[in-house]
Amino acid sequence: MVADSTLRPTGGSLTTTVPAEVIQRMGALPGQTLNWTEEAPGRFVVELAPPSSVMEAAERVLERYRPAFAALAREDSR
Repeated sequence: MVADSTLRPTGGSLTTTVPAEVIQRMGALPGQTLNWTEEAPGRFVVELAPPSSVMEAAERVLERYRPAFAALAREDSR
């Protein structure tokens, strides 16, 4: 898969957006950290950073399955 994005100036940095298909395939969620590892000059591997704690992992699960948990909570309250 090849995906392109454009660099834009933001303050003293450059930013880009990550294409939706890339985010979906990575399983990334808002707020997660990405690790950038230089593989060769000008070539980087981008990976999701491992959770720094059990709470971070739990938050990712809650965010991903929030609709299912909400439906279960509604069924419980009946």
